[in-house]
Order: sequence, then C-alpha cells, then structure tokens
Amino acid sequence: MSKSNEIPFVALPVDIFTAMRDILGEYDLSDKEEEFFETLGVRCGRAVVKRTGFTWESDEQLADALVSLWAEVGIGRLTAKDVDKGGVAAEVTDTIESLALGNVGEPSCHFTRGYITGVVSELSSREHMTVEDQCVCEGHPKCVFTVIPL
Repeated sequence: MSKSNEIPFVALPVDIFTAMRDILGEYDLSDKEEEFFETLGVRCGRAVVKRTGFTWESDEQLADALVSLWAEVGIGRLTAKDVDKGGVAAEVTDTIESLALGNVGEPSCHFTRGYITGVVSELSSREHMTVEDQCVCEGHPKCVFTVIPL
C-alpha cells in the first residue's frame, strides 16, 4: 500500500465534545474544562496550519487565511475580517460546542476560541489571544470573537 500525500480531515462530531466533558467530570476535573478545551483548540489550530503547509505572508489578510483553513475542518461556519494592527474579528455560527451545550448562560466556546488563536498565531508567526465577546451559549444568535496580537 502506498503512502498518500493527501491529508485527511474529518468534521468533529458534537458527541466527541460531550464525551470529553463527561470524562473531565468523571475524573473530577470539571474546573479545568475551559483551560483544557482552549489549549486543545490552540494545539489543533497550530497543527492544521503546520500539517497543511499553509503559509501566509501578510497580517493584512489573516482573516482570509483563517476562513480558508476553517473550511477544512468542519467546526462551524465562520466569517472574518481584518482589523487594525494585525487583529481579526470573527463570527461563527453552529460551533460544535454551542450545539453540544445549548444555552448555558455564559460564553462556552473555549475550543473554538483556542482554535482561532492557534491558526492566527501560527499563520502570522506572532502570538495572539482571542476573546469571545458574544456566545450562542449565552443566548446570542452567533459567537463573536476578537483576535488580538500580543
């Protein structure tokens, strides 16, 4: 069997996130949930950029690159635009986390926030942080994120 250069991508089912949350609870680690999912998201975002070999030369078009890479993994519907000084404003509907959790009254898309951070940081070769300004999990129609260079 020959080795393929194609990189397989799979949409992440909602059930995976539900199972991971359940396991964190079983191990009495529910208080680490936000940190766990954000860190997982950052690592996954960075890995996708590295694995695809996707490169981006300009901070002015990070939003376009993020949208292109987002479509590869199937974790929601994202639109984004570049903002001043290397930042990005992103809106996401149907995040796997919001589908798994529903309205829990607080921002809860930690994996998504981390994934955006990982992708943008890896593409730009500059560290960023992502803030979730609005979340479906607190009753908004979409999740709104601001990506800020550090």
